[in-house]
Amino acid sequence: MYLRPRVKSLNKEDHNKNKASGNSFDKSKDKNNNTMVKAVLGNEQETKTFLKDEETGLKVDRITDDVELESGLSSSKNSEIGADNRLVGTLKAVVACGFYMVIGPSLILNNKFILKDLDFKYPMLVSCLGLITTSIVSHLLVRFQFVQLQHRDVVTKDFYLKRIVPVGITLALTLSFGNAVYIHLGVALIQMLKAFTPVIVLMGVVISGIESPSKGVILSVLGIAFGTALNCAGAVDYTFYGLFLMFGAEFFEAVRLVLTQFLLQNKKFGVIEGQYWLAPASAASLMTLSIFSEWNTISSKGHISVVFENPQYFFFSATLGLLVNLSSFLVVQTTNSVTLKILGTVRNAGLVIFQVIFAGEIITAQQFGAYGLTIVAFGFYNYFKMQKSAPAPTQYTKVEQK
Repeated sequence: MYLRPRVKSLNKEDHNKNKASGNSFDKSKDKNNNTMVKAVLGNEQETKTFLKDEETGLKVDRITDDVELESGLSSSKNSEIGADNRLVGTLKAVVACGFYMVIGPSLILNNKFILKDLDFKYPMLVSCLGLITTSIVSHLLVRFQFVQLQHRDVVTKDFYLKRIVPVGITLALTLSFGNAVYIHLGVALIQMLKAFTPVIVLMGVVISGIESPSKGVILSVLGIAFGTALNCAGAVDYTFYGLFLMFGAEFFEAVRLVLTQFLLQNKKFGVIEGQYWLAPASAASLMTLSIFSEWNTISSKGHISVVFENPQYFFFSATLGLLVNLSSFLVVQTTNSVTLKILGTVRNAGLVIFQVIFAGEIITAQQFGAYGLTIVAFGFYNYFKMQKSAPAPTQYTKVEQK
């Protein structure tokens, strides 16, 4: 039995690039006198081992991250193991996707209940709960070495103040506006208006010079804008202040995304490490804003008693705020980012339908049609974005013979 790697040819210039990128190759013999090639690929130190058939004299010129293996023989045991692994992977993906679909809407409905039904109209303080929990948990995980900080040397005091804090402040404003809007608009309308975010994001990246959109992206964004305008025109239960808060939340979300690309470019923080650095900055920003704008009213009207009379809802808000970030990470880890975007769209649409059926929110036929147009345009937007960012296909050549 042997495994034959189908690999690319490598010239002298490629060898130099390979060496500079951190790739290394070690050869050794196994008990059957087959050559084992152990490849450490790039900074991620991913290791793959391949057997070389001495009878055919195959010579490996290059091993890459997308090596294709051709097996001359496979055992039934290996097939069973592979099938089991695929089943486990599928189950993990299903659980992660289900978790993601439930957690987000649960947080939305819980926070709406606090802000509107309990009449605790302090969105900054409510938004702060999840960030405080996230900060505490992420620091505990790092403190007890469950998670390693890969960018500890990069995040200096100057880097933190100039790059992470601005992103944290915009996240705080996004959450604050995003929660405040539930006091003035229905949940269904808010979910439909969320589709407008790519329009503001595109304007931000174009103005900042970060990205030049393709014609397909521009046309898709125009479709989203048109659908959103029709949606607003057909709405019967809204306030202008509520729309202002909604578009304010989307504006700060767009600013956050642009700042993340501009200030934290090429810094691939994991979900826990990212929250380790970002959540405290956002929590501190929200707490400061809440102290100056909300706390006097809370104390003078005795509304702090609402927290003690209904602790479970505030506990849920704090816990679900942490789990929302974790659920997104699990979906990407078990599937991919495309699945996350698709699930996000489906989840918003599902929440719209849920609110119409079970909460009695009024959505006109024009709004449904406009939302359908927006979803289609949003789908094309993601498609054209992926087409632009997709890597060129790998080209393979035949392996050389001795």
